[in-house]
Amino acid sequence: MSDGKSYTIRFTPEDYAVLDALCQQFGLKRPDALRRALRIAHSAQSPVTSGVFSPIGAQGVFQVKTGGADDAA
Repeated sequence: MSDGKSYTIRFTPEDYAVLDALCQQFGLKRPDALRRALRIAHSAQSPVTSGVFSPIGAQGVFQVKTGGADDAA
């Protein structure tokens, strides 16, 4: 990431605990865990602009069938 920007972030002890948990969950070091968490947070905010979501069933795991506009008819 030599062409990227650097930032200084001050974390509370609680923030460090969350960051350490993310590092454990992702199996990454702190900078990489932060990058991954940012990408996940950004993608979660992106609206779905097409497709059809219909539930198939739920037995502890919620399965989803996806299809495009052509599948909706």
